Amino acid sequence: MKKLFNVSLLASAMFLAGCGDDSSSSGASTAIQYEQYIQDSLAQATSIKFQLTGADIAVPLPSFALMDATDGTLGLPTGGDDSLTNPIAAMNTMDGWSTSMPIIMDFEGTGLADGVATGGVYLLKLSGSLTSETEPSVAGILTLGTDFNVLSSASTDTFTIVFKDSLDASSEYVLALSNELSDVNGDPVGMSASYAALKSSAVTYTEGSLAQAQRVTQGVEKIFAGANAQGAITLDTENIIYSTWFTTESVGDSLFATKAATATGLASANGFVA
Repeated sequence: MKKLFNVSLLASAMFLAGCGDDSSSSGASTAIQYEQYIQDSLAQATSIKFQLTGADIAVPLPSFALMDATDGTLGLPTGGDDSLTNPIAAMNTMDGWSTSMPIIMDFEGTGLADGVATGGVYLLKLSGSLTSETEPSVAGILTLGTDFNVLSSASTDTFTIVFKDSLDASSEYVLALSNELSDVNGDPVGMSASYAALKSSAVTYTEGSLAQAQRVTQGVEKIFAGANAQGAITLDTENIIYSTWFTTESVGDSLFATKAATATGLASANGFVA
């Protein structure tokens, strides 16, 4: 079976109970003194909406954090309704994220302006999974303006990544947003407190979901650092305000299975299946 981090805990125990009860760190103090560049980013008037605890939990999609660790399918929270009449539960039959749907990143604070971003979004295709025995290499670089465009919206405070062609099926990608992106006042956008906890080396979480998420996040940033060192991209990892890793769906098989599951669920809801 494909090795996966037990990230389903992120969508259950940690999101609902709070990360304080689900992890431990190598430091004795609970007050973290972040690196100065992280403090500067946290002080920005507009930041990405990424929160792992509390009443306003928000995880941008696609994300490794919302994959089912037992079988590698999507693990979106269903609110307890796992019947296939629930569209979210039906989506959870898929073995990866859509290859063609736009990626929408929500921001909060001062807000965004309408426009087209000319930098600040980086997307790499990997040779394999971050959890494989062999460390993956960069298999491809998707370029802003050539492979995708990024639109900003003042009404929704979102940056939307729109692909010109579909991503490859059954493939691994890493995505990073940097402070090259700006808000309505032209100021750099910042990271959230949750991302700061995963990004910072000021504290190392040693167990639980937060430890797993931190390893993935720092692993993703390491990949971008390597690509930068090789001259493949120009990105200082200190400028990354959000990053993630995701797997795309097996388009043919997954689409058939999802349609079949959805059809069965709808038929059952209408009384056609006992």
